[in-house]
Amino acid sequence: MLGQARGAAIAALVMHDLPVFEYTALQVKQAVVGKGKAAKEQVQHMVVQMLALSGTPQADAADGLAVALTHALRNHGLASQLNPDGLQVKRGRFQW
Repeated sequence: MLGQARGAAIAALVMHDLPVFEYTALQVKQAVVGKGKAAKEQVQHMVVQMLALSGTPQADAADGLAVALTHALRNHGLASQLNPDGLQVKRGRFQW
């Protein structure tokens, strides 16, 4: 079912001439945490830090936010707008 939903979403984007971007789990973890073998808890923690959230999102919500952050960092140069105090951006990745 998930594969069919993904395919339908991609088809809808393509039909409307909208760009499609896909990232592997490794790419998302590298962009958000700084290492590709990061645990889910590390991804959640960095999403909270990067977006200055008041609480920790559920794992699936944190995954979605991490993908959005990856896209913003890689394609739109939005890192400076997502940079709370204490974090620095180096080569498109947040670092302490």
